Amino acid sequence: MLKTTSKILLCDEDVSLATVVADFLRTKGYDVDRESDGQETLNSLCQTHYDLCLLSLDLRTKSGIEVLEEIRQMGSTLPIIVLTNSTNMEVILSAYEQGCDDYMTKPLSIELLVYKMEALLRRSRNYWENKPKTFDLDGLFFDGIEQKLDGQHLPSRESDLLLLLCQNKDELVDKHLILRSLWNNDDVFASRSLRVYINHLRKLLVQTSVHIQSVRGKGYKLTY
Repeated sequence: MLKTTSKILLCDEDVSLATVVADFLRTKGYDVDRESDGQETLNSLCQTHYDLCLLSLDLRTKSGIEVLEEIRQMGSTLPIIVLTNSTNMEVILSAYEQGCDDYMTKPLSIELLVYKMEALLRRSRNYWENKPKTFDLDGLFFDGIEQKLDGQHLPSRESDLLLLLCQNKDELVDKHLILRSLWNNDDVFASRSLRVYINHLRKLLVQTSVHIQSVRGKGYKLTY
C-alpha cells in the first residue's frame, strides 16, 4: 500500500457510511474532511487544498453532478471518484461527461476504493512531477526548483506562481485554482496578494516578449 498523508474530502450525506469510510481511511494515514451538503462541498473545494475528493451523487442543496460540473468549470484537475447508488449507465456516463476520474457503486468495497484512490494519487503526483521546472523566458532563465529568475532569487510563492503559469503556457489558469493551490483559500486578502505578485512578475518580465494576461473575473494566461 502507498504510504500517504494526502488530504481527502469525503462528501456523502449517508452519515453511517461516511463515518466508516473516513475512519478506515484515517487508519491508512489519510487526512480526511467530511461534508454532506452539496453547496458546502463546493465551498470546501474552493477554500481548501485537497489531493482527492470522494463525491457522492446524492447530496443536499446541490447534487454531486452539479458540484462536479462547477469544480471542473473552474479549471480544477482535482482527482474525483464518484460514489453512487445507481447502476444506471446514463448516470455513470453523465458523471464521466462532467469530469469524474472514476466511480464506485454502493455498497462500497473500501479496500478496492483505497486502491483506486492510490492509483489516482500516483497519477496526479507523476503528472506534476514530470512537468518541466525550467524555462527560457525570452532570454531570461527561470529555474522553478532553485526559485531564481535570471539569477535573481524569487520569494517562494512568487516563484511557485510563475512556475504554475509557465507550466500552463498559453492556457487560462483559473484564479481560484491559483489561490487554492498557493494560498489554500480564495479570500479577499489572498486575491489582493495574488494581484501584487502578478504585477511584480510583469515588472520583472517587462523587457521581454513574455506577457501575463488578465482575464477579468477568470484568471491569468502567460504567453510569449
